Amino acid sequence: MTLSKSKSNRIHEAETMTIQYYEEHGEAFYDATVHADLSALYKPFLASLPSQSHILDAGSGSGRDSRFFLDQGYEVTSIDASKAMVEKTTVLTGREALHLRFDQIEFENIFDGIWACASLLHVPPTAIDDVLYRLTRALREGGIMYCSFKYGEGTEYRGGRFFANYNERTWQEVLSRQKENPLKLLQLWKTQDVRPGRDEEWWLNCLVER
Repeated sequence: MTLSKSKSNRIHEAETMTIQYYEEHGEAFYDATVHADLSALYKPFLASLPSQSHILDAGSGSGRDSRFFLDQGYEVTSIDASKAMVEKTTVLTGREALHLRFDQIEFENIFDGIWACASLLHVPPTAIDDVLYRLTRALREGGIMYCSFKYGEGTEYRGGRFFANYNERTWQEVLSRQKENPLKLLQLWKTQDVRPGRDEEWWLNCLVER
């Protein structure tokens, strides 16, 4: 499906504003997120992967999760749309991260797992089907993908960033549209934000299999 010019412009505006936020606030974002304990989220994702699997960290941010997976013996490819975050990931992991937007992903049948933690939430709903197509195409048959979103409905600009919020119903509707590479829902659950002072914020977590 070809997007209209107005929709394409809105997607570009949302992406540009959000990427610029991370370029300008990279240090503060790194400090606020690099020590977050996501062990409860790693567990169900890694339990579904063979040892030494190849993981795509899609939207690597500080590099926190990439480093954890590397420390567990997994092969990791890290990508981010922000140059500032690419630099942070590269420094933290000691491995070169790739400066790549979701709409530039051209991998095919490479990864055993994709970790998209708090990254797809910046994709406008009008672009999410294309992004999911690109991500699932990058997975091997039987591959596992984890993703997470702020729990809620609709879209919003918050603090200079664009967010697309989902709940169980709206996200399952998105998954049901993926016909070329169908996704089997394995788990869908809510969690509280683990960062200090954020316990009133809720997240929607999703685990799917290609």
